[in-house]
Amino acid sequence: MFRNMDCRQLKPAFDLVVTLILWTYFTAGFVLFFSPFYLAAFLFSRNRERSFQCLNHRFYKGFFKLLRILTPSRQKPFF
Repeated sequence: MFRNMDCRQLKPAFDLVVTLILWTYFTAGFVLFFSPFYLAAFLFSRNRERSFQCLNHRFYKGFFKLLRILTPSRQKPFF
């Protein structure tokens, strides 16, 4: 049944799934996984600015790593 389906028809669904995964990481991932570390850095760190910068770096590094994994490059189409 799906063998005859053109891959271009699946692209919007794939794009939606990737977008939802990235939004989930960005919102729920921050609230559930990173906010406790920000709170700890706020309460216990001597150099809060440096701690927040380090946490921001890790959060965005994870986001862009996930983005690279989920999105195909322009040279190599996913489908």
